[in-house]
Amino acid sequence: MSDSDSPFRLLARNYSSRALARDQYVEIRRLLLRKLQKKGRLVREDLKAATDSVLDTGPDEKASRYSASDWAIIILGLTAAIVLGLVLYS
Repeated sequence: MSDSDSPFRLLARNYSSRALARDQYVEIRRLLLRKLQKKGRLVREDLKAATDSVLDTGPDEKASRYSASDWAIIILGLTAAIVLGLVLYS
């Protein structure tokens, strides 16, 4: 593998093209450095595995993005829809 396509250079290119957020970049770099320390060399598959592990979001994360005030607004909206439906169809 030449220096131009090393995993660290590819990671830096992804970060500079704004494909990764700073915290994602730092976490992937930390994982790559740990793997480099253990194995002594890195390949593209190591970069792919580290990127996949950092970017992998579970289904719980989307639901946890709603704050308590968001849920209050959702409940109020549903309640208003039910009341309006009862008033109009009674």
